[in-house]
Parts: sequence; C-alpha cells; structure tokens
Amino acid sequence: MSWGQRVFAFGSVVTSLITSAAAAADLPAASSLKFRADGTFKIVAFGDIHWNGNTTEDQQTLQAMETILAAETPDLVVYTGDNCTSGTLSAMQQGYRQFTAPVVQRGISWAAMLGNHDAESGNFTRQAAYEATLGLPGNVSRPGPTNIHGFSNFVLPVMDTTGAHPEALLYVLDSNAYFRDSNFDTYDWIHHDQIQWYQETSEACRQAYQKTLPACMFFHIPLPEINLHFAQGEVTGVEQENPCPSLINGGLWAALRENKDVIAVFNGHDHINDFIANLGGLWMGYVRGISYHTYGKEGYAKGARVIQMHAGSSLVDTWLRLEDGEAINPVQCGAASPTNTTKLLGQWDFDQGDLRATVGNALEYAQDDVRTGTHFGSATQFGLPPVDGSDAQIMQVPALGTMFGYIMKPGDRGNGQTVLQYTLLFDLLYPASAASSWRALLQTDPANASDGEFFFNPSGGLGISGTYQGQIVANTWYRVGLVVDIVNSKVSKFINGVKVGEQSVGSRWALNSSSSSTPYALLFADDNGENAMTYVNSIQYWSGCLTDDNLAALGKPTAAGLPPAVSAKIQMRATRQGDAIALDWTGGSAPFRVQSKPALDQPWVDAATLQTNRGLTNSIDTPAAFYRVLGEP
Repeated sequence: MSWGQRVFAFGSVVTSLITSAAAAADLPAASSLKFRADGTFKIVAFGDIHWNGNTTEDQQTLQAMETILAAETPDLVVYTGDNCTSGTLSAMQQGYRQFTAPVVQRGISWAAMLGNHDAESGNFTRQAAYEATLGLPGNVSRPGPTNIHGFSNFVLPVMDTTGAHPEALLYVLDSNAYFRDSNFDTYDWIHHDQIQWYQETSEACRQAYQKTLPACMFFHIPLPEINLHFAQGEVTGVEQENPCPSLINGGLWAALRENKDVIAVFNGHDHINDFIANLGGLWMGYVRGISYHTYGKEGYAKGARVIQMHAGSSLVDTWLRLEDGEAINPVQCGAASPTNTTKLLGQWDFDQGDLRATVGNALEYAQDDVRTGTHFGSATQFGLPPVDGSDAQIMQVPALGTMFGYIMKPGDRGNGQTVLQYTLLFDLLYPASAASSWRALLQTDPANASDGEFFFNPSGGLGISGTYQGQIVANTWYRVGLVVDIVNSKVSKFINGVKVGEQSVGSRWALNSSSSSTPYALLFADDNGENAMTYVNSIQYWSGCLTDDNLAALGKPTAAGLPPAVSAKIQMRATRQGDAIALDWTGGSAPFRVQSKPALDQPWVDAATLQTNRGLTNSIDTPAAFYRVLGEP
C-alpha cells in the first residue's frame, strides 16, 4: 500500500468517527437557571465532602457549608465529586439528602459530578451512584450520553434574565476513577470521546445561536496541565500538596485552548490546594476542600470557591469563601491583558534620617549589617554636589557585597501572586570610587539567591544581560527610570527623562505581589556582590507603567525629590462628527476626566465617566461646547 493510500484510508476512518459524534451532539435543553436582573449568576462549588453517614465530622462540614451559603446566597451549588462514601446505594441517597438539605431549604438548585471515591467502597457501580441522585430534590444534573466514557457528563445552559435564551454554558465532565493495567496504576482521565462530545456540543450551540456562549467547566480530577499553570501562570492561592492528575493526558487542555469558549475550569481532588492560575487566557483552579471527614491541614480553614458570571460578558469573577465567613483571593477571569492603570504605592525621601515612607510602607533593613552601614545626612555633609543647585537630605547606601540590601514592600496586588507591570524611579549619585563597578538597582528574588535584575555596568550603561544603554558619570545626580512591562515583554529605561533604550524581559522580572508569602523585593542587592556605594535622594514605586510622556515630564532630579504626582502635558484634538464630537489626546496619566461647558463663563462639568483610553466620542446638543481633559495619575 502506498503512503497516499495510507493517508486516504486513515482519513476515511476519522471522518466516520466525527460524523458519528456530531449526530449525538444535540442542543442542550433550556434550564431553570437564569441570570439575575442585575446580570449576574453566582455559583458556589463545594469540593470533596466525603459524607459518611451524618457523623460528628459530617455535621462540622454541614455547618461550614451553612455559613458559606448564608454569606453568598448563590443561584447554583456545584458538588465537584467525592461527595458521599457510604457503602450502600440507599445510604448514599440518604447522604445526598442530608448534605444538600441547606441548599434545598433555601430553594437553590444544585448539580453534582462523580469523583474517584464515589462508589469506590460500595456494592454498586458508579453509573448506579450517579443515576440514583438524578431524582433528588433540587438536583438539576442531567443524564449523560450513553455512548461515551463516564456518567456525569452534561451541560447546563444559563438563560438570560427572561429565561428565553441561553447566555452561558456550564459543562460538567466525569473524570472517571482509576486506570490499572500491566503498565499503569493511575487515576483515570477524561477520554477522547468525552472531549469530542464537548467540542460537538459547543459547535452545535455556536451554530444555533450564531455566537460563542461563554462557559465554565467542572470535573473532579485535575488535568496534568495543572502543574504547568502553577509553574508558569499568573497564580492566586496556595499549593500545599502535589497535584494528583492522571499519568495519561487525554488532551482536554489542548481542546479547550483551541475551542476558546471555556473561560475557566474548576476541580477538586487535592483538598489543601486552592490556587487558580491563568495561562494563555485559560484559567484553571481548585475549589478548596470543605470536609472534616477526610484529610486537611492544621490551621487551614475549610472553604469553597465562588464563581460569578455576567450576562453578555466573558468575564468571570471568582473568590474563596471560608468557613468563618471571610472572603479571600478575588480574581477576575476572562479579562484581556492586565489593564495598565498607574498608582503611586511607595515613595521614600529620607528627609527624617531613616527609612520611613512618604507614601506607602517604610523600607526595612534586610540585615543588621545593612543598618550599621547605612548613613543619612545632607549632600553637603557627604561632600557631594547639590541636587539641581540646592542641598538635599539623602541616604548613603554602603557597598553591600552579598548582603540583602533594603526590603521594599509596595503592597501591589498585581495579577495573582505576581506583579507584571510596575515603574521604579531613583534620584541617585555614584561617587568616583564606584564609577568602575557593577551597581545593582533591583533584586526580585527575596532570597537574593540569583543575579539582580537591573544594573549600571562599569561603563555607566543601564540594563541587564548584555544590553546596557545610556551613560552616567561619577559625582553627578541622575533621575533613573525603569518601566517594566512583562505583559508586553519589555522594559523601558530612562535617564533624566530621556528614553535611552528598551530590552526584552520575562517572568524573572516579575515582582511578588501583596498576596504572596514573600511580598517584597530587595533594593541594591545582588547574589554575588555586584554593587557599590550609592547616594539616594528619592525613590518611587508605581503600580503599572508610566508613559514616555510621564518620564519626559519628570526630567532631571531636584532637591525636593520625585514629585508625588506625574502628569505630562495633555494635547487634545477635537473633530466634529455630525451631532457628536470625537476627542483624542496624548500625554498625561490615566484615568482621565473629560469635562465640558457650553460657554466660557459657565462651570466645567464631567462629560463622561472616568476614561482609561485616550479617546472619546460625545454627543452635543448646544450651539457651542468647550472641552478639556484632566489626567489623574
């Protein structure tokens, strides 16, 4: 048989399989679930209940769920598997009635899927376990297709506020239980026929409604890519045990990325993990364990994941609600790249002869030897030139060697566990003794166990990794700016308001956010001592990326230090478009306030809500109108 014949024959088989699956993918029937009048739909997901006969531990679990339900009042509760471990089918049904009672009593619908432990110790099958729950009060779970792996495979439409048309989809897949043969002893996986059913159902909905319905997906056992998301994604929450997916990758992650309708997937299984992570626009997260009847961790509160969808939007808000009622770790999924909004979170001017902050948190000495070597005084006292013609109060940073320098805690929430966009500004001078040295500015590793992130090299160039641009000389004050934009993989470098260059940067340059267990970076530190004596008049930390115009407006250093507000001159252009006027502008810092008035002797009034973009079209109904744009850094 020729290679051409081989390809043709294989293609025939695949076509036959796809045709068969497509015929089985029907549109999901309408459901009783619908968005509220305010356009929201809220889900509480409880993971790994392990109900076992209404024991004392079960009652503790029930109380935790009661508290969370009272705090959230959801529209749907989802149980993500390993729900009931009773040994008989009748006991299992009774267990479901017991742990769903707080939901049913509140008139809330619920849905459930199977985990690996459901029916594991009973005298009944997983199919029987699932089907026995379908008639229970409040359960909106549906019978799954009979010709694919697993049993709890179904999709629930969330209807619009009138209940007439689907606005979103909730997919539930059975991640099955175990797979054992002569080569493997592992957890099972979501199989190809299940994935194909999801793809065909999604496409059927897309064709029927002429749009892609945003979706969330639930299953019990995490996908193998959960490790990839934690290692390389934008992470919020904790990993306190190694994730336990199947050793066999069924391919669902790739299908989700290609299909682009599922915003986030949620799973249980690993009780003391609760992180959610974004990688390439697909979010993957744990729901956090709720049970007192199975393993946990001392001091780690029980909790649940809350998921809130929005009608007509691909944005999904999610957070964790704990058993004591506290809500933590809010994240918005489905958003585009993080919005670049700027805010001054930290400023240090050293006018009081210590590390106190003008804005934000004080700097801290990382080690006692750093405290001993640090001195404060005026430029004149240190024998240095004035700053822009005037004396100034400054800090003398010693040659730190391998010491950790100064702890900077900007309190930047960033994006999950990391900060991807930030700006650092320094007013500094290097004495002649430091001119031929490497001079570290920032160390993102709190342990100072790796190379610093930005340096001046012995030639006075600013940068890292062989790319050093601009030039400074000894005994001269400079205003140095680093605008780090990992979202767009670059850092922009400025000296005295002049952009001296850009270079590529990656995740190494991300800072730890305020939700990290080590929420700080180190100033002037480097693992192998590439630093030198430095004199500093002022330092600022901004969340977000200041613009080139902002940095140009800042210019050179002054004795007063860095200004607490940054505003470049705004230049606006107005174009008449019939009964409307189109405004666009450059300069300034977002958000922008657009104001208008019908005559020069009238007061200014806001013409629109605060704008983050640099343009606006506004209707006018007066013979004349005057506009202005104000930047609000």
